[in-house]
Formats: sequence, C-alpha cells, structure tokens
Amino acid sequence: MNGEYLGGWPKPVNSWTYSAPTVAKNGDQYAIFMGVSGEGNVFYQYDVNGNVAPGFPLNLSSGVEGFISIADIDGDGENEIITDFNLMEDGEGFIRAWEMDGTEVTEGFPLRPQGLTYMNGANFGDIDGDGQLEIVTLSYVQNFSPEDPVYVTAYALNQPVENLAFGTYKGSNDRMGWIREEEVVISCNPVRNLDADTYGDTPKVRLFWTEPEAGSTGNLIGYMIQKDGELLTGFMVEETEWIDNEVNFDETHEYVVIAIFDDGCEAESDPLSVTVLWDNVQENEAAFSLYPNPAKETVCVKGTDILQVEVFNMLGQCVLKVNEGFENIRLNDLQEGIYFVRLQSTRGEKNLKLLIER
Repeated sequence: MNGEYLGGWPKPVNSWTYSAPTVAKNGDQYAIFMGVSGEGNVFYQYDVNGNVAPGFPLNLSSGVEGFISIADIDGDGENEIITDFNLMEDGEGFIRAWEMDGTEVTEGFPLRPQGLTYMNGANFGDIDGDGQLEIVTLSYVQNFSPEDPVYVTAYALNQPVENLAFGTYKGSNDRMGWIREEEVVISCNPVRNLDADTYGDTPKVRLFWTEPEAGSTGNLIGYMIQKDGELLTGFMVEETEWIDNEVNFDETHEYVVIAIFDDGCEAESDPLSVTVLWDNVQENEAAFSLYPNPAKETVCVKGTDILQVEVFNMLGQCVLKVNEGFENIRLNDLQEGIYFVRLQSTRGEKNLKLLIER
C-alpha cells in the first residue's frame, strides 16, 4: 500500500449516485458493479483494471441507486444481478434482474412492489427459516406529505440460501446478507469410576472417583455432590474423595458427583446407591482394640490374624498404611485430630475411631 491509484483507475462516471460499488465473482474473475442516477448509461460492470465489461453499461430509462444484490435466482448455477430502479409506474416500483452479461431476466421479473424503490435495493435472506431464500424490499409512495406510505414486501424465491453471493452492503463479512452467530460447542466430560466405602460401627460414606478424561473445552475447577436428588450447596470439593458424616445405619442414599468447569459446563457421574450396614466384624469387637486411645506418638493394634492397618483422616484420605509391626505403629507424621483406622484380617474388616493428641 503506497497510496497510488491501481492501474486503470479512477474511472469517471456520468452522474452522481448513492449506489456503493459491489465486488463479486463473474465466472472465474472478480467484477465491480455500480449504478448511477439519471437515465441512459446508468449501470456498469468493470473488470479489475477498470475496463467496462461487454454488454455494459446498461442503457435504461431511469437510474439505479440502491445497493446491489447478487444471487443465483433461477438455480442455473450462474449468478444474477438484482437491483432497484428509480422509477414508479401506476403506483408500483421495480426490482429488476440481469444476467452477468447484461441480459435482463424476465422469468418472474421485474418485481413490482407498491411504491418507489429508489435508493433501497432488494435484500435477500431466509426470513421464515425454511432453508429457502426470500427477497425483501422497502418501497414508498412519495406524496411529499407526512402521510407518505412506506411498505416492506417479501417475495418467495424458492432457491436455497447457498445461492446467495452478496445480499446487501450490511451484515457479516461473509456477505451472506445477515449476521450469523458463531456456533460455540461446549463439551465437558463427566467424572469416572464413582465408588464408595462405608464405616462399620461409625456410619459414614466415603465417596471416591476418578477425574474426567481430557478433552473438555473448559478447565476443571472442582466437584459438587448431589445426594438423594438434592445438591449439597455451600461447598466445592477439590479432591477426588469426600466423606458423608450425615448418614445412619441401614439407610440407602444415592450419590452423584458433578464436575464443574470454568466455562460454566457441568457434567454428572453415573448415580451410585450406597447402604450403610452394621459391620459383621462387630460381633467380634472384643477381639480388636486400639490403645492408647487417645494416642500421642504410637498406637498398638491388637486383634486376631491382622493383615493390614490403614489410617484415614476426616476427608477419607489414607495417611498411613502398615503391613507389620501392629503393636507399635508410629504416629509422628500425623497431626492432632480424629482418624479412622481400618483393620483388615483373615476374619474380615473392622473400623475403629482414633484420637491423636499431642
């Protein structure tokens, strides 16, 4: 861009005009279309070098000053030019159409809206949503009075919207004649592998799950818990574990874990039903014990045929696991608080509460 005229330009025209030049393809080449006021040579087609195309200018009895629309209006695979006309006869105006070589289209044309179409042109669009083009015109009867009537008229073209090449000088940059919203597809994957543990003599439900698979449009920011069809509001879970302390023995609850993304998307897990039952190991409660309890630095686990001891915090996270030395389990790395100890033995499983104090 150096500010110099393109070769062959500017071009003089024989009159002033309100018709903005329209650039559209004519076959394999781009062409420039423009109408002017007056009568005689009032409609032009230029090539990119400013040469007037064969068959042009069109010598007409009145000017063409509205915007220019271009579409395949007869379905023959070739575009046609559609314009207004600065003339009204018997109270009706004109919307005219030409082939790209300047031959006037007479099949169904000219359209005769009520009133004058001067400086308005013909707009195209799918106004009823049936996938077919319609032509919309604005016309008026100029009586030079406050009562001048104005009309909007629509005509069915019965051609698909894809046949539109240039509908108006306004709208989106794709020149389709209307502003189309960009389709935004939001996707978010649900949480996976929702499962649960229950605690025998202390009725609790520990939910645990796997994060959603990659591929969501938003970023994962946390989880919400739905219990028995109601959302437990007021908190957002960040870890993939959560403990429900508000349950009783012999009750069944249905849980759903909902992944929350920063684009506003939410994705639910499959529902999981959980029943809290008295642990069968409770019949042998005397065979298992923790002492001291409360404990400080160590705890001793006594029981029959113990295989493994696991210590969980209040969030259901396993913070300690031992497979031997059950009579002297060191607690140095654990903070003060309440914990749950799961005892695995050859006779089953037992859950006990442990309090650590310093």
